Amino acid sequence: MQPVLKMLIGLPRSGKSTWVQENKTEKDVVLSADNLRYLVYNQRYWQEGEPLVISILGIVFKMLLQQKKDIIVDQTNMTRMRRRGVIKMAKDNGYRIHGIVISNSRELCIERARKDGQNDLVPVIKRMSRQYQEPSMEEGFDEIIFVNKITVHSVP
Repeated sequence: MQPVLKMLIGLPRSGKSTWVQENKTEKDVVLSADNLRYLVYNQRYWQEGEPLVISILGIVFKMLLQQKKDIIVDQTNMTRMRRRGVIKMAKDNGYRIHGIVISNSRELCIERARKDGQNDLVPVIKRMSRQYQEPSMEEGFDEIIFVNKITVHSVP
């Protein structure tokens, strides 16, 4: 059976990790920079540690591809450029690629960040929402699924 890579696409606090918890199968291996950061640094983000986190994720990703494991990439993946390398490597290794777009509104993501005391995420969410490029089949996806259409009317 052909292995599958499920690439999550969505803003911080949009519900990507919740989607993983609710949809992950026993066969799926989840790649998450957030999980790795907590494992290594015990915090959500540390700028000085990012090169190491990215390197480790790249090594693990290559190993999983070689083993033909089903993979869920739990990252924001907001631009075509961010998605391009992962899609190419997976396609080169015989994978089917499913894009899973967690399309909750920017306002809802901001509301969730503030509610959780993560006000430092608000400018990140705003910046990333401006950079978003909707995925297309031309990028190499075999399937694109849009989930979680929840909106909030306003954020103070």
